[in-house]
Amino acid sequence: MKLPGRHALVVCLSLPLAAHALTDDEPLPMRYEEPVQAGAPASPGTPAAANAVRLVNGCALYVTQVEDLRRYPEYVGNVSFAMPGPLSTPLFMQSIRGASGRDWTVEALKTLKGRGFQPYIGEKPAGAGTALAVVAVDLQLAHTWSAGLNLLSHVVLRARYPNGGSEDVRHYHGLGTKLNWANGNGEFMTTLNHAMTDALSGLAADAASVCAGQKPAAQTAGG
Repeated sequence: MKLPGRHALVVCLSLPLAAHALTDDEPLPMRYEEPVQAGAPASPGTPAAANAVRLVNGCALYVTQVEDLRRYPEYVGNVSFAMPGPLSTPLFMQSIRGASGRDWTVEALKTLKGRGFQPYIGEKPAGAGTALAVVAVDLQLAHTWSAGLNLLSHVVLRARYPNGGSEDVRHYHGLGTKLNWANGNGEFMTTLNHAMTDALSGLAADAASVCAGQKPAAQTAGG
């Protein structure tokens, strides 16, 4: 039985993508780069997201601990290709490997300086004071995958804010998407970085509240 013309065209266009599938010996570099905001020109030597809203002015952000708590930290997603149609079967599926998720998270947290924070990673404040926030951050999910002609990603950060003898725990979900050109390492990495940036936005907002002497925002459903 011949494929309808539209489906045949999709298959032909997608075959180059399959030819560039990632291999097990080609892990993602896990380098964090701030995505360029729509309409914001990137300047050489300047962080791409430098135009992000400054939430505070000089708040000392003490990130006492950064951990990668993913169950399978060596993997960051999968790439697959399937024939179009409701009963399609994947023609191939490949896991995507990655390097250190902890180092990636640390590099991302350092960029909060662009939002007005003074990040101190792996340090504890010498004493109580104003205009500071203390938090421990855990990477719970970093996953990217292909879906048709798009790449998607999901990152989850867990933040633990000390509150007397207990902790206020918050989860920040970040999502990323981009057009898939060739299943390239850089494309998957960019998609993951979009999701990390999205998750950091929530963490930064709550850290700004803590700096102002307030509690983090109430936990949202599913977070």
